[in-house]
Amino acid sequence: MSDHFHPWTDQQGQTSFVWTVLGALSRETDVPIATAVTFPTARIHPVIIAQAATTVALMTDGRFVVGIRVW
Repeated sequence: MSDHFHPWTDQQGQTSFVWTVLGALSRETDVPIATAVTFPTARIHPVIIAQAATTVALMTDGRFVVGIRVW
């Protein structure tokens, strides 16, 4: 899934809000969950990413790792 408003290619179909999906995954599985790269400022405000990442981290009981790209 992507943190974009649209998918990378037409074959991927529609994309949902990535942080909502991560929250849902945290309730349905007990495997580690991580982001590859989240790009604050270019797509989502850094404060929103911090709040969302903290929420997912709490929901996963420490099974979450966030990847951040910095300029």
